[in-house]
Amino acid sequence: MGSEKNKDAAKSALNRAKRRSVAGTNKKFFQKKSKKTEDFLDLQTAIDNLLESQNWASHTKIASLLEIWESLVGAETAQHVNIKNYDEDTKELILSADSHVWAVQLRVLKDEIEQKIKKELGPNFVTRVKVVGPAKSAQKHQWRAPSMNKFYDQF
Repeated sequence: MGSEKNKDAAKSALNRAKRRSVAGTNKKFFQKKSKKTEDFLDLQTAIDNLLESQNWASHTKIASLLEIWESLVGAETAQHVNIKNYDEDTKELILSADSHVWAVQLRVLKDEIEQKIKKELGPNFVTRVKVVGPAKSAQKHQWRAPSMNKFYDQF
């Protein structure tokens, strides 16, 4: 019995809302909506000001770049190329490739990647993209045979 009462109350509330929307008598609703939009814009300005005052703007842009990296360069390239560093002073982005082949490929596409980053994050965020290959092996010369001079000095 209680559920029938709730259904009737819901139907009558729905009918009232429909009548109001058709008649256009609910002007306060539209005023509140525009006020909320203005509040949102004020909030966005406040957030932007906070990010700038605390020098967090570049950190949020780097986070945004990391988030869109795969869609920016493609899935296959993103598997082999990572963002290594960003220098705030020179606005230089350093990318690290996992092989020399990918480093060469990325150097060919460097200008295109710069343009995409400027389009997505603004023209003043990155002024130069630098590509580095994999680090040289630390085991260089490790497998060389030891000097035999000590052995010959014994005789």
